[in-house]
Amino acid sequence: MAINDWSFSPNFYIKENIECLNNMFKYVSIFVGVYDEWAHDNNMDMTKMKILHGLYYEKCNKQRDIVNKYNLSRTTVSSSIKIMSSKQCGWVNVNSTDKTLSLTPEGIEKAKRIEDFFKQIVLKVEKSYGANPKNMFKSFNTYANMINAHLTGKAPKK
Repeated sequence: MAINDWSFSPNFYIKENIECLNNMFKYVSIFVGVYDEWAHDNNMDMTKMKILHGLYYEKCNKQRDIVNKYNLSRTTVSSSIKIMSSKQCGWVNVNSTDKTLSLTPEGIEKAKRIEDFFKQIVLKVEKSYGANPKNMFKSFNTYANMINAHLTGKAPKK
């Protein structure tokens, strides 16, 4: 099918894409708020949460990897890593030779708590709305509306 051979009008296609982008923005905004609240409740900030995520899930092993992956300032990451590698916190190890980063067992446990938190949200949404995860990306608008409804307590759009 050529680009100009839409079986429906181009205006409909543009409207659907704009709706999808708007839903994605709402979805991300809500998740940022939810994750920020979770981080606060678990005695960390979003920077520390991103560092844990980067080290555990994204296999970042240098500060510059985390800076680039999460669009954070170098000084912010450096300050957070100093705290996270201190004896009081102890979530991150910094190799003194090559400055590579790794999680301590305590850091791994914290990172797994982030994953568990995310899984709980997804499972609650799936249970509430009967969503099939295999079809999630095929119907992103619908799924985004369901997640938005779950997190805000408002009925989903039909």
